[in-house]
Amino acid sequence: MPRVLLTTLGTGSYVEGSYILKGQTSSCTPFIQEALAEILCRSWNSQDRIVVFCTEAARKTHWINGGMFDPGLESRLKNLSVPPAIESVGIPDGRSEAEIMEIFDTVYSVLKHEDEVILDITHSFRSLPLLNAVILNYSKVLKNIHVAAIYYGAFETLGPLESVRNLPLECRQAPVFDLTPYDTLLEWSVAVDDFARHGWTVRLQSLVSREVSPILRETRGKNETVRILDRLSRRLHQMGLNILTARCPEIEKFNSLSSLVDSIKGQQVIPPLNPLLDLLSSKTKPFETASPEEKGFEAVEWCVAHNLVPQGYTILRETLISGLCRLLDKDLKSRTEREDFVGSLLNVVGQRKQPTDWKGELADRRKEAEAIVKRLGPPFQDLADAFQGIRDRRNDINHGGCGKGCTTADRLIQDLGEKLIHARKAWNEIVKCTAAGQSDSPGPGSNISE
Repeated sequence: MPRVLLTTLGTGSYVEGSYILKGQTSSCTPFIQEALAEILCRSWNSQDRIVVFCTEAARKTHWINGGMFDPGLESRLKNLSVPPAIESVGIPDGRSEAEIMEIFDTVYSVLKHEDEVILDITHSFRSLPLLNAVILNYSKVLKNIHVAAIYYGAFETLGPLESVRNLPLECRQAPVFDLTPYDTLLEWSVAVDDFARHGWTVRLQSLVSREVSPILRETRGKNETVRILDRLSRRLHQMGLNILTARCPEIEKFNSLSSLVDSIKGQQVIPPLNPLLDLLSSKTKPFETASPEEKGFEAVEWCVAHNLVPQGYTILRETLISGLCRLLDKDLKSRTEREDFVGSLLNVVGQRKQPTDWKGELADRRKEAEAIVKRLGPPFQDLADAFQGIRDRRNDINHGGCGKGCTTADRLIQDLGEKLIHARKAWNEIVKCTAAGQSDSPGPGSNISE
């Protein structure tokens, strides 16, 4: 990954001094750019670059020889004999919206695909640091760059310039602030938005892993808070993937993250994560239920909230079939029992087909199927009606809207929530009916399908 140091040259009346970064102190210089190049770039190679953005006034004042300092910054950088190529790129003053947009285009055009960027924001027009932040995030998406560091040479911490000029050179040592965490905060804001709006967990899990992996290695997994953070992010990510790919058996195993969240409230390992913890707890709390069917319905609620429409219809259909298989004591993993018998029974009842028109497994086991329909009564008809509506919409999606009776995207989205309400109500009536029947039954040996 090629490295690039991006920096802007101003027109101010600079004072000579040295800069301290990562425990290293630069030589005495009026230019933060020279100090950063000296400290950071000696180990770089010829494929790397130092890019200095200059207005025309800055070029005359500080870049070329014979300006306010002689030699100018160009000569000083070349005299360092560091391996990276040194480029000067002209930019306007940024005194109008059109000039600001021109700066945006110029800086963006300088960045190359997969650059590792170090950004110096010490000297520039007031709007440029904010503009650079936008450019960096824009480039992360379109050019896959990586922001390695953002630095600010805090020379003003030494005091007013006139006072600093009276200090001996050895006392003019200014810190370089590392502002990279603020770029990371922008990444966190995007990750949180991904999760809150869309239920996507990939970026969130990646950020947590990036933060905790070094600590886990350093402590050999003995830092309890870090271990919980790692487990929390992995479980949340796995849940997100299971809903995204409609893994119903895995969804039925999922539990709330509330207990993990409660155990790390106020943690300081990843402070940006703290505002998100309550959201994680509240969004996963409904999965505390022991009922696998309720977990399926909650997963569909998740799909409704985050517009995961194909997944929602699939999970809703399979939740009803699985629930009925459990209720009838059928093998959930047997295609014969699951699809050919239970799924087909829901289909024919939903379509009002007479038993004489039943085919396949239902025709072979007609008496058993009729006994189930009779035993469960009207609630089963309502469940079958709900199932039929779900089936039609799911088939519409699976066939890409190419069959007969297909509907619009807006209708598919709207219908998912309505189908969930119908299916959940019908299922609860089935459960209530079954519970009442079992309480009147002669003993534990009775079977609903008899």
